[in-house]
Order: sequence, then structure tokens, then C-alpha cells
Amino acid sequence: MALHPGPTEVLRKDLQTLDSLHDVNALLSLPSMNGFINETLRLYPTTPTGGYRVTPPEGLHVAGRYIPGGTTVVAPAYNIGRRKKLALAELSIVVALMVSKYHIRFPPGEDGSRVVRDMRDCFTAKPGQLNLVFDAVDDRC
Repeated sequence: MALHPGPTEVLRKDLQTLDSLHDVNALLSLPSMNGFINETLRLYPTTPTGGYRVTPPEGLHVAGRYIPGGTTVVAPAYNIGRRKKLALAELSIVVALMVSKYHIRFPPGEDGSRVVRDMRDCFTAKPGQLNLVFDAVDDRC
């Protein structure tokens, strides 16, 4: 949002057309919201870079398939037990509220490069430092 404010402004204008920023269906129907979320997830996936479990000795059934005992299974912990629609709903509401209330920018001397440059793989991604300034869109915030 701070690095490329143009798409954020488009999203902010689209959000002004909605009756409620808590209406998930309305939020997800906005092409600007879908584009914002999809591009963010493409650039910075939420799935961790590691993580595994070993199936119990008796094995288990997952989605109609039997997995033998002692098998190492790798699956992103973020996705286990979560539905994609629920995650998108939560993310869209957070983005909508943030974009509608704040202009987000970098403070003087900051360009946001440390968040990626200093990222470390510590089972899950540990982003580098990111400093931002949140300026209220209007005086009601």
C-alpha cells in the first residue's frame, strides 16, 4: 500500500460505494479487492516454508485416501483446518477497514525494502523490519 498507492486509492474509491465494510460478499465482489488480495498472496504467500508431521502407526484416512503409518506428511499449517473462504473473508475486512481509514506511507528515509531483504526462513517466513505511517483519511478516525 505504501509502495504502490495507486491501486490502494482505486480500492478506497470502490469501498466508498459499499453500504458496509463488514459485508464479505460485497467486499469480495469488488474487482479491486480481489486483485489486491490475489496480488498480495502471489507475492507473499501465507503458507509457511516448512513443517511436517508423521502419521500415527495405524495410518489415517484423509479425503478418502489411506496414508500408511510412519509417513512424513508436509502441509502448510496455515491451511490445515481453515477454509479458504473464511481466510479471504477475514483478510478482506481487515484490508477494507485499513484502506478506508488510513493513507499508508513510508516515513522519511524508509522505502520498505528491509521487509523482504531481511526476511529469514525460520520454519515460517520472518519478515524484516517495516516502518509505516498511518495518516487518517479524515478527522473522524
